[in-house]
Amino acid sequence: MHDDQHLATGSPGAQAASRAETARRYLRMLDALADEVGAIAPALPPAAGRLDWRSAASATYDTQLDSLRGALAQGAREIDCARAELRASISTMSTEPTAWSPFGQ
Repeated sequence: MHDDQHLATGSPGAQAASRAETARRYLRMLDALADEVGAIAPALPPAAGRLDWRSAASATYDTQLDSLRGALAQGAREIDCARAELRASISTMSTEPTAWSPFGQ
């Protein structure tokens, strides 16, 4: 859902307000995604540690769980960075509504 067609008309202030509202919607989606990712990691089975009696299949399972934990942690970090950048952009749009451009200066 893009508002680009609506940005072509209207005053620069109205355009900035529309961009800021769109950014806030995306921030709410990122917040929900961060909550969801944060809830997944604790739900995973804990790492079993090294046990000599385990089968090769269980060792593979643990390896894949470790990979999943790492991917979730990396994803959570990237979501946090995106949220911080979006908050900074929203702040800039709020304080300087006509100066901000999605295409840089």
